[in-house]
Amino acid sequence: MEPGNAASGQNQSEKRHKRRTPFDLRWCPCTIRHAQLTAAGPGGVVQNAVRPPGVQLWNSNLLANDFALDFGDTAEKLRPVEIVGVRGGSFSGEVVLGSEKAIHGLRTTMGVLRGPGAIPASAVRIRCAVPWGDESGAAGRYPTEPGLLGALAESPPKEIPVRQTTRHWASAKLPLSPKPVFGAVVPLWVTVDVPAYARPGEYKGTLTIRMKGEKPLNVPVRLFVEDWTLPQPQDYRTWVELIQSPDTLVEEYGLKRWSGEHFRMIAKTMEYLNRIGSRILYIPVICHTNIGNEESMVRWIPKADGTYTWDFSIMDRYLDLAEVHMGKPKVVCFWVWETFLFPTADDPKTFEQYRPDRRPARVTDGPEAYIARGPKVTVLDPATGKTENRQLPYLLESKSKTIWSPLFEELRRRMKARGLEGAMMLGTASDVVLRKDHFAFFNEVAPGLPWVNHSHFDVTNVYKAGGAKLGYYTSVMNVWFPGYPEDGRRYGWKREELHAHLRSRWGRDYFPLTTWRHVAEVNITGEQRGIGRLGADFWKAVKDKRGSRVGRVFKKYPESGWRSNDLCSSLLAPGADGPVATVRYEMTREGVQECEARIFIERALTDAKLKAKLGDDLARRCQDALDERIRFMIRGMSNLNLDGYIPGWSTNATICWWNSLTINGHRWFIASGWEGRTRKLYRLAGEVERALKRSQGG
Repeated sequence: MEPGNAASGQNQSEKRHKRRTPFDLRWCPCTIRHAQLTAAGPGGVVQNAVRPPGVQLWNSNLLANDFALDFGDTAEKLRPVEIVGVRGGSFSGEVVLGSEKAIHGLRTTMGVLRGPGAIPASAVRIRCAVPWGDESGAAGRYPTEPGLLGALAESPPKEIPVRQTTRHWASAKLPLSPKPVFGAVVPLWVTVDVPAYARPGEYKGTLTIRMKGEKPLNVPVRLFVEDWTLPQPQDYRTWVELIQSPDTLVEEYGLKRWSGEHFRMIAKTMEYLNRIGSRILYIPVICHTNIGNEESMVRWIPKADGTYTWDFSIMDRYLDLAEVHMGKPKVVCFWVWETFLFPTADDPKTFEQYRPDRRPARVTDGPEAYIARGPKVTVLDPATGKTENRQLPYLLESKSKTIWSPLFEELRRRMKARGLEGAMMLGTASDVVLRKDHFAFFNEVAPGLPWVNHSHFDVTNVYKAGGAKLGYYTSVMNVWFPGYPEDGRRYGWKREELHAHLRSRWGRDYFPLTTWRHVAEVNITGEQRGIGRLGADFWKAVKDKRGSRVGRVFKKYPESGWRSNDLCSSLLAPGADGPVATVRYEMTREGVQECEARIFIERALTDAKLKAKLGDDLARRCQDALDERIRFMIRGMSNLNLDGYIPGWSTNATICWWNSLTINGHRWFIASGWEGRTRKLYRLAGEVERALKRSQGG
């Protein structure tokens, strides 16, 4: 199906679905809310519903979030930590350590992994999951607020305390329920960066855990390396956009803006962008945009005649860092336009229609300050080094062209010297898009540069009407996700147009990990190139007087509010020494790696000449495995109600994964054998690669 025919395709698929589902129920007619096993007396019954005494180790599924109230099943023996991967990727497994007492002096060591060859200990990272975030589905499983262990600290805390909570969930109370025994809990994540030289096969090693006052504990680790190699992250076909936030780091750590320490923190975030293949940077040329920047990254220096020169030192250093720690970006968006520039004195009706949310953590001037005036920029006094934010003339004033045209001439020159002229784009609009006269202005001062847009709908025609080109856009609606294979297969990764799915306000951090694992694959098997407008270090850093986290940095500038398109996700978390990964990040990243294996196989299956080289048996097994992934993904990302089908962009919460928490499907998927399907996918990618090489005589 062509992307432009998504609407008609949606109608056809919905008709087919209605034929299969005669009863269109919007609720689950039968469900088990609670179950409890009791015994008449204590004889022969060992209580297994509370934390056992002493130190305990237990296995945990990567997709099942870990909580501070967790403890292991004493009837279950500890199994090896099993990890499946391929060359060139990063793959994780975990074991959880718990104790009824606080844990002090935790240390972990991992030796060489030995198998067909040797993978050195330097390729293995051991991280501790510490308190951060929450999961919406936890309330129904625990008698009290459990405390998600969602951030991965690079080194163990000095103490893992016994964490107690006093908030009780009324919905989780059962008669005769045992009182929870609070304890110290720390999941240990074993992540292997599989070297490019690793030979396929099974590798074995031992994780040793030491803590003060306890005997060392040893946990066997098994790594299965399949015979295939991932491309470099910056060469991924799957589009992933994680947005870096300099101002969040300033707010979180109390840093001096653009100091050496600030740039060091930024570099840590960029390393995570590199691992997941994120390839876009935003350079704020104006202040107070929707990414929450207090200052413009380009510094404006006034001249006596009312024009400007510029200091690009901060922008240059930011781009230098990106090329070292993230890789050469594919898109560099110069943020030159915002929502607050839309209302003008001659068009006052736009005020109420596009009035931003007025409930920020800290309020500054609203959009009224921009009527018939230009954006604010950071002005630099070279003599003193002092800066302040000032408002430029209205864009449509004649002198604005003499201000902005030289800026873009200089930006083009600098970007061309870096080999990035082709990556230049303008931004950034959302549901509020530029008026035609604003399009005309930028067409003249920055001719030929395409735009970035993040909105609810496909706004391609709006840009065409304005004589502008849309270079990269994300949308909430007008997107298409996969249906069952018999309804037709889609290959969004083939799309040359850079269109990704915008998760909008519903893409919050508390969605279950099954959603994050599949957030990329559900798009590339639909009609999108991937996923866009996710926050990297965009956590809630703004705090109230009591120290509670109350908002993300963009809330400080309500004039640029995008309402439900505001950034409400962050895949990183604040660590002791800078940003660290969350479990959401790791599941998203591993899901992207699976996308690359899928794309490698589908390239061969959808090319008649390449498919012939595979042979009928291998081609059939590949297609069956890919179709199987779709079926399990649909179930795992639905609510498992009678109408749990997810194609199209329906707003019905019971069938639409991106605005429904799909907790039932998530819990089912955890036990569905997903690890085996991942291993099968990577194994088939290796078979396809070898078959293609044989046909070439390699």
